[in-house]
Amino acid sequence: MKLDHVFTPRDRLARFIHEFLKANEISAKTFLDDLGYSNRGKASDKLLLAYDSGQFDNDLLKRLVNYFDKQGLNIRPVIIAKTIDDEEQNKKLIEEQEVRDRAEFRPFVHIYHERSQPSPIFIFAMTGGTQRWQRLELPSTLSTGVVSQEKYQEKYTATVNEVCALVKRHFEAHGKDYNPLGNVTEYRFQCGYDEYVSISVEGLVLARGHGTMPRYRYGLTIKDRRIPESLFLKAEVP
Repeated sequence: MKLDHVFTPRDRLARFIHEFLKANEISAKTFLDDLGYSNRGKASDKLLLAYDSGQFDNDLLKRLVNYFDKQGLNIRPVIIAKTIDDEEQNKKLIEEQEVRDRAEFRPFVHIYHERSQPSPIFIFAMTGGTQRWQRLELPSTLSTGVVSQEKYQEKYTATVNEVCALVKRHFEAHGKDYNPLGNVTEYRFQCGYDEYVSISVEGLVLARGHGTMPRYRYGLTIKDRRIPESLFLKAEVP
């Protein structure tokens, strides 16, 4: 079975399991049976995923705790230590991603609608998702750098005025078009990675503030597998 030949995993909990099975000469077949799985193939895939990525679902964790309790071993401290490892790793990945996002950031406009959840969601996903319905790209003259209110007051004011005029035209042309999210209610000009200007549908500045845009992700799946967006038919972006 594949588990008998898997490389030694780096994840703390997976490594503990791997070394326990190896030291006690317990085969993967016996181990999966003892965990109580009726479908050994699916169980093997689940455990291989845990070995490879460190992703242990709750059902698997419960089975592991029960199994090792019967062996006279308490693996709860290992699970807690793994959780700490995961949190530290996630924090590191988030920090690294922010560095990349800041370097790649270009100003854009986010479009708010009547609903936060699209209906029907499959139409939303198949016609471009967030990029199509919730994001208004700016002309290259307005999107080639971070516009900071504090450093470039004159350019900042001129840019905001241009964006206000742009969103007003957008609302007049598309604000009440058919949209899985409903009518447009407001715009947010993300002029810096963590700086924004809220703009009304009439093109008036509502507020200025500091904060990054929330991250949205929509998609379609078949049997828990995500359908690549490249397969969707894209509607023309206004």
